[in-house]
Amino acid sequence: MRWLALCCLAGGLWAQTREGNTVRFARADGGAEIEWISDKSFRVARRFGAPLTPSPAISGEVKYTVLEREPHLLLKSVSLTIEVDPAEFRLRVQDSSRGVWLTNWETLTAGAVDRALLPEERIYGIGAREALSLDARGTKTEASAALAVSSRGYGVFFAGGPYLFDLTQGFRVKGGAPDLVEYVFYLGPRLKDIYERHTDIVPQRWFLAAQHARALSPLARPPYAKPVPLSLPAILHASLAGVTVPAVDCRTKREAWCDYMPVMVGEDTPLRRSLEPYLVTYLQEVKDRGYPVLRPIPLQYPGDLAAGANADVFMLGDELLIAPVVERDVRFPMGIWTDLRTNQTYSGKQSHSVKGPGLPVFAKNGALVPFARDGYYEAHYFPKLGGEFFIYESDLSQWTQLHASPAGEYLRLESETKVSRDYEWIVHHVSKPVSVESEAKVTWRYDEALKNLHVRHHAAAGSDVIVNLRFADGPLHD
Repeated sequence: MRWLALCCLAGGLWAQTREGNTVRFARADGGAEIEWISDKSFRVARRFGAPLTPSPAISGEVKYTVLEREPHLLLKSVSLTIEVDPAEFRLRVQDSSRGVWLTNWETLTAGAVDRALLPEERIYGIGAREALSLDARGTKTEASAALAVSSRGYGVFFAGGPYLFDLTQGFRVKGGAPDLVEYVFYLGPRLKDIYERHTDIVPQRWFLAAQHARALSPLARPPYAKPVPLSLPAILHASLAGVTVPAVDCRTKREAWCDYMPVMVGEDTPLRRSLEPYLVTYLQEVKDRGYPVLRPIPLQYPGDLAAGANADVFMLGDELLIAPVVERDVRFPMGIWTDLRTNQTYSGKQSHSVKGPGLPVFAKNGALVPFARDGYYEAHYFPKLGGEFFIYESDLSQWTQLHASPAGEYLRLESETKVSRDYEWIVHHVSKPVSVESEAKVTWRYDEALKNLHVRHHAAAGSDVIVNLRFADGPLHD
């Protein structure tokens, strides 16, 4: 332990000590501490009226420095700088690598956190809400075990609860223990990275239930979360708030989008069975990385504020965009998007009128999407960007790899499969090939109406099947 400072303020003596990953502040009115969890995340705790009991260390050694810049302190890791005003125990946070202030000055008072939000900053998550707007600014929301995610590239997690998030004037969080304020701060800067860091210390919340399991971490007080209604906005807000796999019961009220929910209670359908390799793969990614499998547009395209404004369109994994209203205008993110029902393409960063029949589902240029069919897998590829998909083979705990890439007048399709399986590649929006070449036995046909190429082959377990498609004038169809 090393003493950093001993001073006299109007409220009495205060002292700062550094021990391992933690800097502690002993004050006449209580105490506070800032603990580094990693170079990109830290925990803040402030108790009033009594000393703060030191918490067990959350992680191993983190390298950081403490610099004095009178009258403030700078706590610096390689990725973050925390500027602390010890007199009032205010703090603000900077992304060191980008030199960007992520927050304004924040004040911790008994049972509350207060700070002004920065211009154009949006706050996502917090808890399951019915509001159509994904941005929580201007709202008041009650939540427990609440994860708030900022468009500026950081997240803040408040364990326990309940809390009232008042975002009508700024960022004010009130609740929990009356004499204690505690939260965890995560740097992205990608919004996906926030969930990965969150999973490192907080148990994943796979289901919407009355009570979640307690973990070993001192942050993991039982979060009492209300069951979320069967509404798309509530489910998407819950996904942003850290419920990585929302479960829905489609038995009493079946919505058109029920087939695309990762965990669904209700009728099995051909569409849902066809999605099995896709959903199983993304459920494994949830376990491995903590990303929500349902991804509101800001999570995948944080810079596209127009496309990501409302909780009525979402990404399922990285490849599929779901627009649950059958007849509507859809604002597409950047890229070229293909309607899986009709093969029609739509340009991104603008709105298009989309009509039925059926639920609109779109794949982006460069996507590679597997579907299970009766006795074989379909692999849909949308050039001209290269694409790949790693299918999780749950029986083997191994990954089958599908790759597709254009190269001049060729397209290369590759199946590195861990199980014996027939594959049918469907390459969208291409001209008829001059030749289809492979050491394996392949059959192919060309759909002139849709401009899609179908290539079928068998792949033995452990094999690597490569198919080269040659085109006279390049593969893309105008």
